[in-house]
Amino acid sequence: MCNATSLRRPNEADRASTPCVASFEAVFSILRTGCAWRSLPRKYGPSQTVYWYFRGWRLDGTWSRIHVQLRALTRLHAARDPTPSTAIIDIQSVKTLM
Repeated sequence: MCNATSLRRPNEADRASTPCVASFEAVFSILRTGCAWRSLPRKYGPSQTVYWYFRGWRLDGTWSRIHVQLRALTRLHAARDPTPSTAIIDIQSVKTLM
């Protein structure tokens, strides 16, 4: 559940002391460990600042662009066409989505 405290915009000092690279590493740490934003280790900077960067990258499409590039590189590495041409959906997947 979101509240005003968790969504506050970090001040300039927080953003200046937390470079983008540290925020990027922090997001991957959260994805790897599954920890909550507030449980983020201090070495990454304030959790509100890291979340501010994450949310901005999500809204401006940065994560989608990274996904597209990584998928293309992975497919090229596997000697496949970089853009998928078909998709297969089985009945079990359809049942779980409904």
